[in-house]
Amino acid sequence: MEVHKVMRRAIVLAAILVVAGFAGPPSRAVCGDSLPMTNFNAFPITNCPDGKPAIGYAYQPGAAVPTNTGNLDIICEADTGVAPCNTMPGTNDLGDGKVAISTDWGNGGIIGCPNGRVMIELQCNDGTGALLSLEGRCSALGYNPEGAYHFDSGTFAGQLDLVATGQRNGRPRITSFVRSGGMDQFQLQIDPPVVQSDCSPGTFARFLLDGGYCPEGINCDGDNLPIASQPGRGRLYSSTQPCSSTDTRPTNRNKATGWTTHPINPDGSAMVSLNTPPTGMCNFLGTTTLVGTAESDFITGFVSSSDTDPSAASPVAERVRASRKGNAVEVAFETSSELGLAGFNVYAAGKAKGEIKLNSAVISSKGVGGAGASYSVSFSMGEFKGNRSVIVESVMTDGTTLRAPKVDF
Repeated sequence: MEVHKVMRRAIVLAAILVVAGFAGPPSRAVCGDSLPMTNFNAFPITNCPDGKPAIGYAYQPGAAVPTNTGNLDIICEADTGVAPCNTMPGTNDLGDGKVAISTDWGNGGIIGCPNGRVMIELQCNDGTGALLSLEGRCSALGYNPEGAYHFDSGTFAGQLDLVATGQRNGRPRITSFVRSGGMDQFQLQIDPPVVQSDCSPGTFARFLLDGGYCPEGINCDGDNLPIASQPGRGRLYSSTQPCSSTDTRPTNRNKATGWTTHPINPDGSAMVSLNTPPTGMCNFLGTTTLVGTAESDFITGFVSSSDTDPSAASPVAERVRASRKGNAVEVAFETSSELGLAGFNVYAAGKAKGEIKLNSAVISSKGVGGAGASYSVSFSMGEFKGNRSVIVESVMTDGTTLRAPKVDF
């Protein structure tokens, strides 16, 4: 039996390598030919809100010649069946909380060609996201982003769960907001970012390296990025740019153009006052990331406010997850801001009995001074009456409600 398991795993691994097109070392000398940086195995990034467009950027820190993806869209919110978003059929749909990274350094709009470790910055549509680091030396991987994803050698499946792995891209947190006299005053907290690399324990890259599929090895000291130390908090910037209810991304994320710097206190706190934005515009507050001594050129995480929405970091529940534990279902979620929030309702949802409110009284908010908080509540399986989905509803002090996307378990 064990022999069959080993053979099956070898066959599956061989299939993975074939699908990925791992035929040899990447051609790094001339990117005009092709140098893919694409999800080949349908290993997703999960718990990344993508009901509205997500954004991403890749660059080689400290490169002698500027090397980055510029304003090219390298994030696939859905598999469209058209390159480069055609590598995750049936596993990546708009609004499902899953995204893929897919581009080619030989594409038009790319600046330079990497010859060392690169950083990938992912920003989901709420400004949260991840920082990935890829060395590119291993011939079985090249710049496949999945090299930095977590990999289960038992099931031969990989993913990068932004919630479970505690990813942080330096996005500011709004702890207090006041709008008065045409001015918006923000009190912020900027937490240090986290990098997930192909050198991190339990990744697909480490699995291939341990199995002898990376004879070149992986340079975990980095050509220009020491992995031993996490990247640092960069600077805080603000910019007023067009925005809409369907696209809340800043169009321009280059810190050198149209962004103003603001001081950050040693503890990561900051206070910023900006003019209330006019209709159709948003105030964006974003941070950069410090890699070694080099600051990223582009914003790596952001929050925003519009003329009607005082804070895009609204009290809607984020990173909702539900898991069955014995005869109970544990529902966990977080908030970035709780300004104007009274509490939460949790509903069982599905085809069995429709929506069923699970809590008898509103779950009280516990964020201090309008800051965010984390929650975990448990309900018996019987209360779901056959439903297998959860909806978390935020109840505002004025009686209005905001709903997070439905989550299955």
